[in-house]
Amino acid sequence: MSESETILLVMADPARRAACFAQLADRPQRIVRGFADPAAAAEALDDGISGCLVLDHGGLAAATALSLLRTAADFPAITPLLLTDRLSPAEVLALIRTGPGDILPAATPPDQLAAHIAAIMPAALARAARWRAMRSAAQALARLSPREGEVLAALAKGQTSKDIARTLAVSPRTVEVHRASIMRRTGTGSLAELLRLSFLAELADPIIGSKAA
Repeated sequence: MSESETILLVMADPARRAACFAQLADRPQRIVRGFADPAAAAEALDDGISGCLVLDHGGLAAATALSLLRTAADFPAITPLLLTDRLSPAEVLALIRTGPGDILPAATPPDQLAAHIAAIMPAALARAARWRAMRSAAQALARLSPREGEVLAALAKGQTSKDIARTLAVSPRTVEVHRASIMRRTGTGSLAELLRLSFLAELADPIIGSKAA
């Protein structure tokens, strides 16, 4: 079954918003929500949705558009798409902070907008899935005790149980007990799976840290 995709359509012009909505809301697995106010769109952003934020600069105050872009940067599962013919330096920086994004001319017709979104949506959903995997990994590792964290860090460096035992001044059997506990707490079934989880958690740290800042 295809993953549900969400498009948040932010356009001040009601006629243009309706025309774009009609073009975009043509897939059963897609949710399209239209907004005239960027602040209302910002309230709709949520970690549980994946897809695109379409922001049309036309008729919007620069400050509110910039505020929405900055808020969107805290939601890695959402890929921004701007319709504009020019960006301020602050908006460029905000767009860079959101990671992968896109820009189309302000006058892009609704059918071309829909075609472009259809083309970029698979990559947007793939990024969202990777983000959720990283966040899940970080949450799993957060449940480990400090000593289990030390054992996992050593395993990630390629150390054997004997090596870890010498470093931590414990017996190899104790290391094996910690390793079994780590795998149980994280729901992993092999060392390879555990190390992959650790790698994903490391990737998530900068993103999660920036959201908490």
